[in-house]
Amino acid sequence: MRLNGQPGIVLAMAPLPGVNTVEMGRAVDQRLAELQNSLPVGVEIEKISWQSDIVDESIMGFMINLAQAVGIVLIVLAATMGLRVGALIGISGLVLPILGTFAVMAATGVDLQRVSLGALIIAMGMMVDNAIVVVDGFVVRLQQGMDRNRAAIEAASLP
Repeated sequence: MRLNGQPGIVLAMAPLPGVNTVEMGRAVDQRLAELQNSLPVGVEIEKISWQSDIVDESIMGFMINLAQAVGIVLIVLAATMGLRVGALIGISGLVLPILGTFAVMAATGVDLQRVSLGALIIAMGMMVDNAIVVVDGFVVRLQQGMDRNRAAIEAASLP
């Protein structure tokens, strides 16, 4: 095989199911660096496609998008429902569950993968939507003159 016009050997590796791709990539990177020093002059190790880098970039992109989405949701909630109520919904219905989810995932050894990230996105959307509906119902009932306890119970139990 030729690589950039030079004769070469291609080696492809794939992790076993359940193996962390990023950790495997780091271990292989470290081993390749050790091997590079023992190769004869003119022989090089060159990476063509590195899945662990792609996974790292994907996770970093997701985290940036998540932070931006949370920021936008908090701003919209504060603008439409008031700073105090919007912040309460945003923190209790979005920020704390996200942090709790990441803490439980880390404690149980669950890796961030596309399926777990997709499930997290869907669950967060449902939680924020439900929190907004309940708080909006609570505020409407308070404005109708209902006492706080009754308004909270009805807002949480009735549509």
